[in-house]
Amino acid sequence: MIQEEQLQKMKRALQRVFSLPITRSTFKEIQTTVFTFTSQDKDDANMVLEAILSGEVKLDGKSKEKVNGKLLKEIVDEYCIPTRLSKDVLEKGEFINFMSSDMLRQGNAILFTNDIRRVDGEHFQFFSEPEGIIRLIEHFTGRLEEINRLDNAKEFLKGHSNELLALKDRYEKLGKK
Repeated sequence: MIQEEQLQKMKRALQRVFSLPITRSTFKEIQTTVFTFTSQDKDDANMVLEAILSGEVKLDGKSKEKVNGKLLKEIVDEYCIPTRLSKDVLEKGEFINFMSSDMLRQGNAILFTNDIRRVDGEHFQFFSEPEGIIRLIEHFTGRLEEINRLDNAKEFLKGHSNELLALKDRYEKLGKK
């Protein structure tokens, strides 16, 4: 049984966890917190963690007797999104979350300022010239060609064929100008 006092302590512990920046270890801290304040009962811990991750408190007859549903709902409502984000950071923190670029002109020179933000919040900025952009396109096109040579990955490209054809059309229009 998860007592109300344990849920209150869990809530305060989660406040502490999320008062710090989300890192690759945050989700593990959440798991440890939930496990600790459910008296190390795996079933209770899994039920609470699943509720927080799903954003829904699903208490069956047995669970309703074991936990204060109103307080658990407060915890779920407050920590669902940051917990999901912490899980994303753990699983794919180094993946690109957002990319943008701006064009700058100085006389006849054209430059781009490029911003990339990863899922874990790391931010990178770099400059490139049009030739560098073409080299990047050539490089990533080569990576797509590598994917196409793998038997188990060809389906990925088939699933994105409309996007690839749209890019092809755009590149053809660029070459005609």
